[in-house]
Amino acid sequence: GAPKTSARRALEVTLAREGVFRVGGDVSPEEIKEAMDLLARLDQAMTCQFGMKSLVGPYQLYLFKDSNSYEEFCVNRLGEKPCSVYGFFQGNRLIMNYGTGSGTLIHEAVHAYIQENLGACPIWFNEGFASLYECSSFEDGGIEGHVNWRLSRLQAAIRNQTTLPLGRLADLSNAEFYGTGSDLHYAQSRYLMYHLQEMGRLGLLFKAMHERDPARDPSG
Repeated sequence: GAPKTSARRALEVTLAREGVFRVGGDVSPEEIKEAMDLLARLDQAMTCQFGMKSLVGPYQLYLFKDSNSYEEFCVNRLGEKPCSVYGFFQGNRLIMNYGTGSGTLIHEAVHAYIQENLGACPIWFNEGFASLYECSSFEDGGIEGHVNWRLSRLQAAIRNQTTLPLGRLADLSNAEFYGTGSDLHYAQSRYLMYHLQEMGRLGLLFKAMHERDPARDPSG
């Protein structure tokens, strides 16, 4: 059946233009400025490091201070509970619980760059590339992903010999990737990207993904 809506008055959200983004939510003006500064640095990294084009948009960016207002907005405005406790990217909207940290903003914004620069691409690459930068730092105009909480999930799977062969990981459909075992799918995809970054080969993978023929190589 249809999801139940909150008995409280729907959270009022007004969108204000910030470049290619129309920003709304219930965070402070200082947090909005912080978010815009991060997105400006991300744009420099994506364009300089990977040769991407800047976002054209427009995008709607919703930043909420905690899980309560984030979930309330999704239920009342979108008609269902959010698919993630952190945030998600959907069409031209980035909606997130900003209380979980700025890494969520970077992750979801990277999806927008992939959408505009690569179009449809395999889910392992899309989520692996975006996940790499959910824990990252900006250096010399570029961006570098760091080890994060997903590593322990991958290490446990390695110990238990339950990792997926990379060919199988690449062949997962969107439904399979986000279904049972999604935490491992994210972890494997992210740390494949991390390994290539540390080997200095991530740019080569991005170039290959950009130049591939999706009809002949759907899995990348």
